[in-house]
Amino acid sequence: LHAVGVVHYLAAQTTTGADAEREYAAALPWFFRGSAADFAWSHLLLANMYAAGHAVQKNESEAIAYYEKTRRAAKDRLDRLAANIASVSLGLRALNASPPDDHRALELIREAADNGSADGENILGWMYEKGRGLRVNREEAIRWYRKAAFQLNADALNNLERLGTTGLLLDRNRDVQCDTTHG
Repeated sequence: LHAVGVVHYLAAQTTTGADAEREYAAALPWFFRGSAADFAWSHLLLANMYAAGHAVQKNESEAIAYYEKTRRAAKDRLDRLAANIASVSLGLRALNASPPDDHRALELIREAADNGSADGENILGWMYEKGRGLRVNREEAIRWYRKAAFQLNADALNNLERLGTTGLLLDRNRDVQCDTTHG
């Protein structure tokens, strides 16, 4: 069920205007069917469509509801990836809410980071760096940025450079000093 929707969704991502909206509209019923079967990726893509207003009226409440369904539906490693994306999306919404809900954001972002999400690890590093939801802790910020950078997260690599920690390559679980000069 879901695969047909994904084909249309991907086609929409590679085109613009009315053609893109037609593809999103063609994906929609397949994702609703997948969602009814509690398929995590269908929930996630419906959440994205509601968040952006693709083939449906933009609706933040519906987007949040589908992101939450994604998190609950995760059953295996591939589903866990969808759940991590949903947790990061929800965490960012909590950080940017008015007023911000740093406690909820921390819960969601830590969940994603603890499950290996590079985006979650990077954002958790930022939360430690800025003191959002926890005490400012530069060492913890760098540790989480490094975990994300190990997965080649560009934002984490930029954050490490900004903090002056370039020249260090890393092992996922411990820091390793490396000579990065050539020649």
